[in-house]
Amino acid sequence: MNEIQHIDKQFIIGEIEHPKAFLSYFESGDKEISIDHTVVSPELRGQGIAKQLVDEAVKYAKAHDLKIVPICSYVRKVIEATPEYHDVLVK
Repeated sequence: MNEIQHIDKQFIIGEIEHPKAFLSYFESGDKEISIDHTVVSPELRGQGIAKQLVDEAVKYAKAHDLKIVPICSYVRKVIEATPEYHDVLVK
């Protein structure tokens, strides 16, 4: 598994300046974050990296009692397909 770092409202894999994969979010309300991008470089695609990034974001949201607004369609798909993540989804 690749090491995921949480820096400046991003979960990243690789170097901070040139990540190989990242998920970015911004604060969109009281106790609410909006996830707007999930990007994985071609060399890491097909390895479940984007799902790992979503898993980390959900874990972070749960630990900080936050809800998620999934602007990114991939994030919405993963959260909706994972019943144990439904509690963090803004309805």
